[in-house]
Formats: sequence, structure tokens, C-alpha cells
Amino acid sequence: MRKTEIFCLLILFISAASLRMYPYILRFTPYMTDSWPIIHLAEEISKNTPTPFKGGDLFGEYNIYWPMVAVLIVETAHLTNLKIIETAPLIIPLTAALSIFIFYLLTLKLTGKKEIAFASTMLFAACGFHSILTAGAKKETLANPLYFTILYLYIFSKGKKKAFLYLLCFTTLVATHHLTTLVTVVILLNIALASTISSIKKSREINKEKLFLIIASLFITLTYYLFYAYKGFKYVFGFTDFISIFSFQAITWIPVLRTILTPDKMGNKKSLTPFIVATAAIFLLTLISFKPLIPGAPVIPLKNQVTIIPYELVALIAAYGYVYLKEDNAKEKVTVCLVWFTSILGLEGYAFFSSQYGLVVAYRLLNFLYPPLAVFAGAGVAAFLKKKKPLQMFLYFVLLIALSTGTAYQSYTVVVEKNNYFGGQGVYTQQDLKLIQWIKKQDVGKRGIASDQKINYLLMYIGRKADVLDGFLYLKEVKKQLKNSFLITYKDMEERGYYLTYYGLKLPKGYIKKLNKKGEMNIIYVNNQDKMYMKLK
Repeated sequence: MRKTEIFCLLILFISAASLRMYPYILRFTPYMTDSWPIIHLAEEISKNTPTPFKGGDLFGEYNIYWPMVAVLIVETAHLTNLKIIETAPLIIPLTAALSIFIFYLLTLKLTGKKEIAFASTMLFAACGFHSILTAGAKKETLANPLYFTILYLYIFSKGKKKAFLYLLCFTTLVATHHLTTLVTVVILLNIALASTISSIKKSREINKEKLFLIIASLFITLTYYLFYAYKGFKYVFGFTDFISIFSFQAITWIPVLRTILTPDKMGNKKSLTPFIVATAAIFLLTLISFKPLIPGAPVIPLKNQVTIIPYELVALIAAYGYVYLKEDNAKEKVTVCLVWFTSILGLEGYAFFSSQYGLVVAYRLLNFLYPPLAVFAGAGVAAFLKKKKPLQMFLYFVLLIALSTGTAYQSYTVVVEKNNYFGGQGVYTQQDLKLIQWIKKQDVGKRGIASDQKINYLLMYIGRKADVLDGFLYLKEVKKQLKNSFLITYKDMEERGYYLTYYGLKLPKGYIKKLNKKGEMNIIYVNNQDKMYMKLK
């Protein structure tokens, strides 16, 4: 690598790390609801080591079965002599930002052009949606660099040493995050299938090393889940789910087969298909302003869709990038990129239309869909550099900066403005932390606490939980009396709503005043952000 290339990559890494770490630095409180149970787990592991990693009262029945993120936090805290709660929100997002280097190498190998690799990496580094979901001390955050490393090693590496490194990374991934493992396996299976079909078509020998790695990956995954992680896996998948996943994968394989079976010289034949797909995606994104696309999904107001517009532009440019790569006669490169993208698109289709966990899975799969989309978008932006004239260079950088700034803005709306629909529930303050510490110190709330999901996850930090439905029904005035003995509200609840699920549901106006006048609840704790009530009757 030249010095200029290294310098540019370091700038992109610093940008990516800043976007993922500033949600913590801004308030010095861990960001994202999912961070709190992980931090609690890490603290318990630190206190009780050596100890077997098994479910129970000490470690809970879920996160302990994917312990790698907690282990990394504990080890880093011991090395740096920092507290667990200080280490977790720094080291895990920083680790996720390392994905930038691997993604650049992966894109460079796939496309063969530095201008495409740089553009794609910049778009990926600045993606607000991705940075939001990898800003917390979560399993998925740590899984990110492993995911890209595995893809790189599987597609391009040869030899026993690289195979060993691949298997080491894959085993670590399996013990880190379940959804990332599923996505990775599906992508690898599809790449292997595409490679096999291509080899048969060209009468070439099938790559036995790749087949061995796939079989080994499946063996590791099945062994881990059948003998250990099944105890913590809370998702139920039946035969119909596997049929649905296969069906959606089959549908998204149509363009892949067309690409593989066309002559090697793909030619300059224009295609409207990618633009039609991109336009359909934009239409669906606009439709969510008027109608929920899947059960439980919110209707997002049009004013909040300003943050989605840059992604719509990225989709259109990605469609052009796909055509540009085809014109460049880079068939092998286009095929792998296309398989990567369509594999996740097929899973997204399953999540939208067939899965009982639709909203949860569809929301998180968008995080996986963006990187391959960024590869095509990077190619679309790089198309301006065909002759590398000054005007083309200017357009290249202007378009790249405009798209990157536009997508990064979403992070600001969530972290600073606490946007109700894109992750605002993950913003916590020092006042919230003081409330939890007070509850733990005073040992109150054992008779049950009612509150929303935001507080529920925060309570997990001290090994407690909140009754989310009870609090909602009481504040909505559906129930006249609270079932639990305690209720927690906070300032943002009045403006942004009650987080029954992943977005705030509006409560009756002036519910706080009504609550104080009812004479049923007595305030036992209050700060600038939170209030805790105790039931009198």
C-alpha cells in the first residue's frame, strides 16, 4: 500500500470509530439498550472467574451462550485497569470500526479498482444506520469484523494456514452472535453453489478446499448449537421456516443464475432491471409513511423520512454501479458481489413476509444489506472517474462527500435528537445510571417494577426486569390499577412515547399530572430525568 492509501484508510477508520464511539463520549453513559445485559454479564464473569459458562441465576439464560463479547470486555478491563462499564462502550465499538480495513481489502479484491474500494469504504464508514447498530457493547458489534474477515478468507485465501485462520475466525463468530452466523452461513453456501455451477459450466475442477471449509463451518455451527447454545436460543424455527428461507433464496437466485449462465464477455448490453429493483425499494421506503409493511412496524411520518433519502440515492447509484461493473466485463467480480447482496435480500424477504419475528429480524438484516450495496454504489460513484479528468475527479469527491454526509446525518438524529423510530430509545444519561444505582443500593423494587423497554434493559444491568405491558396499560388508562408495586417514568417518555417495542407509542396528554393527582402513587425517587413511584394501595 502507498502512503496516500494508508493515510486515507486511517482517516476513514477515525471517522468510523468516531461515529460509533461518540454516543458514549457525548454523555459518558453506555449507548443502546442491548448493551446493559452484556455489561452485567461481563461484570458477573469478572467477579466469579473461574466459572463454567452456563445458564442460571448468575449469568441468565441468554447472553452467556454467546460469551465472546463479554470475555473481550473483561480481558480489556483487566489490561487497562478500567471499570467494566467504562471499558465496554469504548472497546467494542472501536473493534467494530476495524471492519473498515477488512472491508476495503475485500472490496479491492472483488472489484480490482482502488477508486471503487475507497468510495465503497467511505460510504460504509459513514453509514448512520450501521454506526447506530454497532455503537453499543453488543454481540453483533463484535461479530462485524469477524464477518468480513471470514468472507475475505473464504473467497480469496488458499492454503492450510489460511484455512486454519478461517476456521478459527468462524468458530469465534459462532460463539459471538447467532444472527451473524446465520447470515454468514447462507452467504457462504450461496457463493459455494455459484462457484460450483460456474466450474461445471466451464468444465473446471470443483474447488475441494472451499467445499471442505463449508462442510467444516456447518459442522462447527451444528455442534455448538446442538450441544451447548440450544439452551439459550429463544427463537423457534419449524420446517415451514426453512422452506420459506429456501424459497426466498431461490427467488433471489434468478439474477445470479442469469449472470453465471451468460457468456464470459458480458458486453455492454444495458439492463433496466437493477433500476427497476432500486425504484421498487424506494417506493417501499416511501410507503412506510402511510402504511406499516409488516405487523408491528410503525408508520414513519414523512418529516422523519428525510434521513432515508440519502439511502434511496445510494440505492439508485448502486443500480448504476451494477451496470458499470457488468460493462467492465468483470463477470467473476459481479457474480460474487451479486451473490453477497441477494443472499441477504432473500433473508430480508423471509423476515418481511414469513417470519414470526419479522420486525426484529428485518430491522437488523438491513445492517448486513448495506455493505454489499455500498460496493455497487462505490462502483457507481467511481464511474465518474473513467478518464480521471479534473472535472470527473471533482464530481467523484462531491458525490461521495454528499452521500456520506447524508447517511451519517441519521446518526445525529438518533444520538442527539433521540429520533423515535431509528434507535432513540438507546440513548441513556448519567441520571438514568444514578437511578439504577439507587435502586440497587436501597434494594427496592423486588415486589415488581413497571416501565417501558428502555428502562427494562437498563434494569438488566442490576439483574432486574420491568413489567413492560403493565406499565403501558396503566399509563394508557386501560387499567385502573397497577399490578406491580413500583412504576418508573422519565422525561422523554412524555414527548417520544412509551417503548412497548422498538419505537415509542404516544401516551395520553398530561399523563404525568394525572398520575400525580390520582393519589395512588407516591414519588420515592426523582432526578432531572427520572421518577420512581411506589403504589400506595
